[in-house]
Amino acid sequence: MFTKLQRWFVTGLFLIAPTYITVVVILWLFNHLDAPLRSIVADFFPPPALPGIGMLATFILIMIAGVSTFIAKALFGALERLLLGIPIIRTLYSWVKQLLSPFSPEESA
Repeated sequence: MFTKLQRWFVTGLFLIAPTYITVVVILWLFNHLDAPLRSIVADFFPPPALPGIGMLATFILIMIAGVSTFIAKALFGALERLLLGIPIIRTLYSWVKQLLSPFSPEESA
């Protein structure tokens, strides 16, 4: 009985933890960007300064991270195609990639 409860707890923890951690990080970013950016904006615009400027900055930061990930995947894809075009390197690269695939986040999803 205790092992079932423990398994359910761990399953629930792993189910909720990513969402909770994401929300905490987003709120932390918002709180730490809002006040400094509000004072900077207040220097250029008369009060009241734009409330929620931290939310906009957080959104832009998340978008930049997403775009940079997209660009990095495209660059690594081009490099992979280049490596797969060289016969001896293709064998080594394929072997290393297959060896590391169980540890890849994309494989475990």
